[in-house]
Amino acid sequence: MGYLGDNSTHYFIPGIGIYNLDIERAKPVKILYDFLDEIGEIDRLKNLDHLGDVREVIDGTRHSRFDYIALIFALIDNWAQIAKEIHATSEVNIDPKAGKGKVKGKDLIKCWALLLSIGHLDWTFPTKRIVLEVLHDKKLHTKLIEGIEDEEIKKKAKEILEFRDYNHFYQILAYLRFKCLYEKYRDKIDEIWFKRYEWMFKKYIVDDFSDKVKESKIIHFKNLYRNVRRIAFLLLDSFYTPSGLNLSPVLLFGNPELMLSIAFDETEISNTLKFLNRQLYKSVYLNEKVLAIHSLYYSPLKEELLRKVENLKNEENVCEFIEEIYERLNIQKIRKENRKRKSEYVPVMRFEFEGDDLNEQLKEELYKLPLVEINSNSNCYKVVWKTPLNFYVIQYNSKSDKQSSIATLKESFDMVKKFLRGIKDKDNGAGYIEHKRDVIERIAKRYTEQALKIFFNNEDIRWEWKHTSFLRSYFNFPDAVIGFVDDVYKFYWKNIISKFDEKYNKKSEVSEFYREKMRSIGKELEAKLEVVEKLKEGEESIKGKPDILCIAISNLIAYPIKQERSMEQNITTSNSSVDPQEQNKYTGPIMEIDGLILGLTTEKQLFICLIEAKSGNEGATRAVRSKIRDHENDIFRGYDMSNLISLVRGLNYNSTAYLIITDEDIQTT
Repeated sequence: MGYLGDNSTHYFIPGIGIYNLDIERAKPVKILYDFLDEIGEIDRLKNLDHLGDVREVIDGTRHSRFDYIALIFALIDNWAQIAKEIHATSEVNIDPKAGKGKVKGKDLIKCWALLLSIGHLDWTFPTKRIVLEVLHDKKLHTKLIEGIEDEEIKKKAKEILEFRDYNHFYQILAYLRFKCLYEKYRDKIDEIWFKRYEWMFKKYIVDDFSDKVKESKIIHFKNLYRNVRRIAFLLLDSFYTPSGLNLSPVLLFGNPELMLSIAFDETEISNTLKFLNRQLYKSVYLNEKVLAIHSLYYSPLKEELLRKVENLKNEENVCEFIEEIYERLNIQKIRKENRKRKSEYVPVMRFEFEGDDLNEQLKEELYKLPLVEINSNSNCYKVVWKTPLNFYVIQYNSKSDKQSSIATLKESFDMVKKFLRGIKDKDNGAGYIEHKRDVIERIAKRYTEQALKIFFNNEDIRWEWKHTSFLRSYFNFPDAVIGFVDDVYKFYWKNIISKFDEKYNKKSEVSEFYREKMRSIGKELEAKLEVVEKLKEGEESIKGKPDILCIAISNLIAYPIKQERSMEQNITTSNSSVDPQEQNKYTGPIMEIDGLILGLTTEKQLFICLIEAKSGNEGATRAVRSKIRDHENDIFRGYDMSNLISLVRGLNYNSTAYLIITDEDIQTT
């Protein structure tokens, strides 16, 4: 790790430059580093991808676990020097026998960074979570607990393992692994130092609130370490990934006021860092493609780990098991055998819930689920993550064929029902839709967008919400809502139709143009309610009665993808300016939908309903049939045109028309 041939511990840190880690200056850090270096662990950490399986879908996101450790060293050294108020150079006892050994706070933090990092496996958190799963599946998690002698650490380990706390499981693995490495390489480190590092583990792992009385410095240094650690991974991960936001290393190393705000967890900066952390979880760690990859690698990785666990079952001691998973788990072999199959799995439906959105029963159920729950009959792969930030991500993936995507979309409604029942019980009726409007709207929009891709040609067509409409900008209506059919009907009447009428009727002195525009919008809103009423009564086109309905309140517009691509190519390859009329020809909308309803029936049939509303004497049914004919070769490609045209129905003297297409009508070949 020397620089230009010397023997110092200089290390290149991305965004900062070459930095001297000063391993030699602090004896506790040097002894630990030298031990880990001699047995090959430092080299392992330098080659261990910090972002694990994220690199499988975001190429170039490669930085090592040791990069992260080195940045922690650099940050705490800099903060200790510039921000004296954090007292990073004050000392604490590190010997189990008080008074026989001391360490500076900043050096304790460096030791924690090294010690806790040795608990990370290849592919990081997914691997550790599956290890925890297979231990529970085989009821062998108790053997790991039994391998811990210290009663306080054993108690904490029991809590983590029995409650399947996969966010903190790495701490127990790190402790067990360090103990096993000491047993294997006793000749390379003195027992007194092993005991001191064991004490450091204990002080970090065990939530011992009596420390506030006995050693308040430990509480301070634990909080300081967590804040430095958080800054380190936010800085590196945002630097290497397309997160959309990142931190400035210059500000973090030269701004004492900012350092103090971070160190003491002041509210404003803390909220900013939490926002960035959430952004990284959503756009990087748990993005759609990463969770789709989980569906590919989950089974082969779990099978390999089950074989490792079998050895533990056959009376193998804990250290032999730990060595198996850290030194002989061949992730690269699994990757090589499966990496060309990445395109076989696609995300179909995704939910993001805050902890407060879910009732306790559903939270407990989600926490006990495996990383990937597989329904082989429907090729549905349900991936579940609870993050340390108390929000949940549930993603339904499928094989890439259309039939599997349809089956998976239908299966995802089970999650919607559980969520809706939970919040309905809390809010005592249909008011839950308004009360949880943001999350309800997000789910409804996602369902609408996915349904349009599945039911219609998505190779040549893309869809947009018409956000310029009065419904969104003037009335502040949601773009879409989802709920049980009766609840959706009540919400729509009370919160959409009634509020629109109330606001519209107040406008007594308006222009004729404005009055006509409002009349047209009102008709579109009423048309959706008329169709819902018809569906509630019973519609011969579908099997059973609607159970869950998703209504698009804003209009949707279709655009041609291929023409847009051709336009982009023309702009790229031509030096001349493009004729505006020619540009409109390429990029203009080709169809607008006045209303859309997606539903799942009591007979588990999925259907989509397109709605057309006309005021005056115009025929809505004629307009729908005309749209079908006009878009036979793009939007409705693959359907039997005569069948679709025959399915168009009219309501209210033909001022409203609707077309229902079920999942059985979709061409899956």
